[in-house]
Amino acid sequence: MLKYAKYLIFVILSLCFAAAAVADWSIHRQVQLRNIDKNYLRFSGPPGGPVYAWLILGRKVPGVFKSKYPLCQVNGNEVSNLKAAQKVQTDKNKEHWVRWQIYDGKGGISDELKEFMHGKEAVFQYYYPSGMIKETIFDLTGAKEAIEGVLRK
Repeated sequence: MLKYAKYLIFVILSLCFAAAAVADWSIHRQVQLRNIDKNYLRFSGPPGGPVYAWLILGRKVPGVFKSKYPLCQVNGNEVSNLKAAQKVQTDKNKEHWVRWQIYDGKGGISDELKEFMHGKEAVFQYYYPSGMIKETIFDLTGAKEAIEGVLRK
């Protein structure tokens, strides 16, 4: 019993230290940031493997990713259409999230991942089935340290 209590205390202290070290990024098996719109930007991946980026909407919107994938722009750089991203996926109902491979886990870090690590803000634009365009913005302060945590796993 004491053995498990020591382990639990270590895990709690580690999570508290890691969370404090990377601003508002929460760390579990991945790193993620929740913005003012209650949407999430997440980076995750298996140890030594590819890293995936996720845009997760805070609420389900039926059909939101069914006909068009979101656009992404970091620091006012070139706009990326996530449809062209490697291994892009959505949830089966296409109502909640989109995930794409941002780094293959081999060699140097991809330019796209570097943009997020060194960026100030990421802007995503997505489309409702009615044609309405929505935008959500993420402050990337602390992203470098948070993403490095995923790369070190």
